[in-house]
Amino acid sequence: MRRRRQRGFGVVELLAVVGLIALLMVILLPVLARSTESSRQATCLSNLRRIGGALGSYALAWDGHQPDA
Repeated sequence: MRRRRQRGFGVVELLAVVGLIALLMVILLPVLARSTESSRQATCLSNLRRIGGALGSYALAWDGHQPDA
């Protein structure tokens, strides 16, 4: 007897792949959110350091006086 050659995927295989992709998304989304928040914190800290350095340079140039707020 000859067997028919299957072309494509069956329903079970497709459901397994979709389930695996969904599981990976559930695992990776919180990691991505934490990474994004960590990046924002690093950017904010860098900006604060630059502002502090600029205020220090201003104070040196103007005999210790700080700019008015």
